[in-house]
Amino acid sequence: MTSLEPEILRFEDHAALDGGKDGLRVIKQILTLAPQILSNHGRVYLEVDPRHPPLIQRWVEAHVEELHYVETQHDVTGRPRFCILGTEK
Repeated sequence: MTSLEPEILRFEDHAALDGGKDGLRVIKQILTLAPQILSNHGRVYLEVDPRHPPLIQRWVEAHVEELHYVETQHDVTGRPRFCILGTEK
């Protein structure tokens, strides 16, 4: 957090910026709740750090039975930035 630029600290949610040791604290909370909130064939779209898609995929496979990892999309610079997950009830 101390290395972030001032405009990031000023405008971004600190809970989202400080994701704990692995950077996934808030993401894990969202994905744990997603199956309870989404309708059948619902989707979760997340913009994440480029290092996170494989971590998210492994964590969901191990911890959220009702949710599956659909795909990773890349941003305009080619970095893996968007995770798409789905649920079937």
